[in-house]
Amino acid sequence: MTQANKETRETRCPVCAGRDLLVEKPYPNQKKRFLQVTNLAHCKACGLFFAYPMPTKTELDNYYSAGVYYRDKQPDNPEFKAFSYAIAESRLELIARFVDQKASLRLLDIGAGNAILGKVILKKKPNISYDIVEPSPEIADLRDSGVRTAYQWITDIRKQEYDIVTLNQVLEHVNHPLDFIKSIQAHLKKGGLLYVDVPNRDDRFKEAVEPHVLFWDSTSIRYTLERAGFNILFLSSAGMTIARAGNYFAMGTSLTQRLLSPDRWTSRFNAIFNRLKLPFQFRHPAVRQSRVYGADRQWLRCVAQYA
Repeated sequence: MTQANKETRETRCPVCAGRDLLVEKPYPNQKKRFLQVTNLAHCKACGLFFAYPMPTKTELDNYYSAGVYYRDKQPDNPEFKAFSYAIAESRLELIARFVDQKASLRLLDIGAGNAILGKVILKKKPNISYDIVEPSPEIADLRDSGVRTAYQWITDIRKQEYDIVTLNQVLEHVNHPLDFIKSIQAHLKKGGLLYVDVPNRDDRFKEAVEPHVLFWDSTSIRYTLERAGFNILFLSSAGMTIARAGNYFAMGTSLTQRLLSPDRWTSRFNAIFNRLKLPFQFRHPAVRQSRVYGADRQWLRCVAQYA
């Protein structure tokens, strides 16, 4: 019997362990069923939406270690790298509001992917040293400069304390977020900062959400971080409005709306430019809105202090 089979799939809320759940719509997915998830459930106690039944930790670890996630994303694609760099700039600008601009700081980027944040830090904030955690071995060769130490798992890190820990598009992928955040606290200084960036209930504006298992809104992310012992310094949404994101990702839009959407044509033209090796790119609509906060937008960004 495999380890995955020994583990029991949870049907309680992964944050508050509540059982007062509303099993809502089918899990949005255009491909074959993702790890046997069938629905989205909504916890009435803490407000979290999550995959139901929840995949086990072993199932998720095996999925990411196999490199499936990054093969779909094509992280070496020039448009993706340009997009990632611009978004990383906007994230670093937000983090910088809450730190001493001249102090020597240590940052741990968990789920770093191609570590594009390190390239931005090297150029704009060289006083910050940059370590990463990234489970996928396939993406190691795609890392840009700036990485001091790379770990595959959080458990690989010996006792170290960082001034800043970043979770960029990570918390939607874990099945026990409180345990995950507490494992991070062992490596974060008291008074240190945790930066969290997650989709803002992307089941509302995407036709496919694989491999996301948690679907956060401002209520559930605040509840979770405060329960883990953090004080919220900043919490807001950023990026395209939900309505615009739905049009971009073709969620519930007509064929005519899809064909006439300037945002969708931006990506199509950029793909053509890349194939022709033309040195020109239209700015992605999310990049244009990445520094716009408030209202109901596609990402949630939070800066929290470890109390």
